[in-house]
Amino acid sequence: MTALVRSVSVPSKDLLGIAPEDEQFYKESSKGTIRCKDGSGQFTKSQLNDDFCDCPDGTDEPGTSACPNGKFYCRNAGHTPFFIYSSRVNDGICGAKHDNMGMSMMDGY
Repeated sequence: MTALVRSVSVPSKDLLGIAPEDEQFYKESSKGTIRCKDGSGQFTKSQLNDDFCDCPDGTDEPGTSACPNGKFYCRNAGHTPFFIYSSRVNDGICGAKHDNMGMSMMDGY
């Protein structure tokens, strides 16, 4: 017997803080869940960037500072993309590869 597993991609506009090469990890299963990258658990699309850390590896919170080890991917349109710690996003401090500087250059992230 062959089981057919259906997955649905989360739209890119909902993937704030996620690098393009990591978008593959954000596919919903037929049950409507997304697995943590480290396999430790799962979460729903509504739990993505909801400011509560559901995955120990931070998979569910790339766009918030909820998880202590989170990294935010700055697409940085027209410039070199880079990662910053999620805790530095919108923290009010502006500096090289930090918070508002990165956010202002993201134009469409």
